[in-house]
Amino acid sequence: MRQTLGVRKIHVIGIGAGDPDQLTLQAVRALRGTDVFFVLDKGEVKADLTRLRRDMLDTHIPDGTYRVVGARDPERDRTAGGAAYSPPSGTGAVPVPRSTSG
Repeated sequence: MRQTLGVRKIHVIGIGAGDPDQLTLQAVRALRGTDVFFVLDKGEVKADLTRLRRDMLDTHIPDGTYRVVGARDPERDRTAGGAAYSPPSGTGAVPVPRSTSG
């Protein structure tokens, strides 16, 4: 794991079409240049997206060179176009399942 001093960068990387084999080279370079990934847990309804994100990391980044931090998706008023956030009902890290595919 790289040690970063001073300024830190945040990359926002979309999952594209949702297939690990269809990421752009630019996205793969960004993934490989990232030390920590923050993944929002959006509950059981969207658990497949969390697994998909882990599959993408497992496919494109050497194991042991990054870590994943999970957090609960904050509750918000989804009728207001996503602009009105409320404080999260529970705080703290949540476990992010490792991919079981091989």
